[in-house]
Amino acid sequence: MVQTKIALASTSPRRRELLEAVGFELVLLNPNVDETAIPGESAQDLVSRLGREKALAVVDQTHLPIVAADTVVEVEGMILGKPQDINHAREMLELLSGKEHRVLTGFGIFYRGKLQTDTIVTRIQFRSLSAQEIENYLTTREWEGKSGACTLQGRSGPFVDKIQGSLTNVLGLPLKEVLDCLDRLVTPTGFEPVFTT
Repeated sequence: MVQTKIALASTSPRRRELLEAVGFELVLLNPNVDETAIPGESAQDLVSRLGREKALAVVDQTHLPIVAADTVVEVEGMILGKPQDINHAREMLELLSGKEHRVLTGFGIFYRGKLQTDTIVTRIQFRSLSAQEIENYLTTREWEGKSGACTLQGRSGPFVDKIQGSLTNVLGLPLKEVLDCLDRLVTPTGFEPVFTT
């Protein structure tokens, strides 16, 4: 029997859509974890810690394999999470304009007492954006709830000149790596591989 039902410890609609698109039936759980960075914490350490904490926060709520993740954008050593308001989104877009930045996702997968984690990094080069382009984009409100105030799936997609690494990582979940990790963690317990690559 193939294991296709998993728990997603996330409120992200994009993560839900990605996992459903590859055939998973999901039980959605809210990990309710404080996502504030610890002073001096690097972007990589932050997403690694939060991916782990989110998975562990819901272990008492399900017997299913648990997938949890956290994604941030980093540019010039600064961590960009989700914008607080339109002015914050504008500042983020101005900072990203014409620059390379990194999208980092840390994920944790917990099953039957075992936790596996990983952090995936994708590099993105934005073209230079005019003030008018930024204002036009802000009026769409598409930036709301998006790390770095943008998403490749929507109107900010044309801002990208180049991507190096996992595209699905930029969307919120590095699918290949998550599926590989699920296979390693779940298969030894008697299930067939969830997904073969």
